[in-house]
Amino acid sequence: MRKIGWLLLVVMTLLGCSKKNPTIVTVTPTKFVVAEIAVNGFPYAQYGETISVYSDSALDLGRSWAELRFGTTQYGLFRKDPFPGGFCITDTLHLPGPGTLCSLVVTTDLGSGRAGGVSVPGEFQFYGPPLWDTLPWDGARVDWSNARNATWYDLLVHCSVYDTMWQPLASADTVLLITGTFALIPKSFLQRDPAALYAIVSANLCPHDGAFPGWGTTGRFSGDFKGYFYSTYSNRNNYRYFYVGTPRFVQKMDLPPPPFSAGKRRQAILRAFGVHVE
Repeated sequence: MRKIGWLLLVVMTLLGCSKKNPTIVTVTPTKFVVAEIAVNGFPYAQYGETISVYSDSALDLGRSWAELRFGTTQYGLFRKDPFPGGFCITDTLHLPGPGTLCSLVVTTDLGSGRAGGVSVPGEFQFYGPPLWDTLPWDGARVDWSNARNATWYDLLVHCSVYDTMWQPLASADTVLLITGTFALIPKSFLQRDPAALYAIVSANLCPHDGAFPGWGTTGRFSGDFKGYFYSTYSNRNNYRYFYVGTPRFVQKMDLPPPPFSAGKRRQAILRAFGVHVE
């Protein structure tokens, strides 16, 4: 198992819950790739690849492709969808389990790039806080065990606060990118309104391997296209729900927290990699 580094809180990206404007993506590099292997471990292992290719010059989709390699196996990924400034290559494959090193080659009519040394992380478990526990008004600490092969994590946090009449006051999301096995959620994020009696907090954790913003060389592309290659593992057990500042008797009156958004998670990671989503 790789040694997981000490806590490094790199980014806290606040994402509005009601924003409905079209997404605008701007990228500084001329030729840039962000590639992800995503694994959903429930109800059975489902693997998917999302490779976003950006360029200031027009790309020919007919002459562009990507290939995922592990061991002696080579998978060509051919589903391509254009977007302003580039295109996305996606596919769904059944790959070996956690620990198998993968590499990726992306080729276009304007050049190519490659990255390697990325494996899929495995399972982990939360250590705290206890599920549906009640914490005092303060910053909240979330702890978990090392996930096999993981070198970094993201924690998607949703917070909804309520007043003394049990009415909702505000809500917000944030994504924390971390290289350790705990995260500190600030009190200022949890107690968002002076009239708040309590908050419902939901935290969803995903382990990753490969490129991490501003750190290390594993998973970085070389060649004509620069960029990042990383993996993501998710499971139905990747969550933790708890309360802050509330008496326990109000718990049965609360509605379940909203479902987690894979889109918000990906937007936050793209921002950390220098792909700015507005």
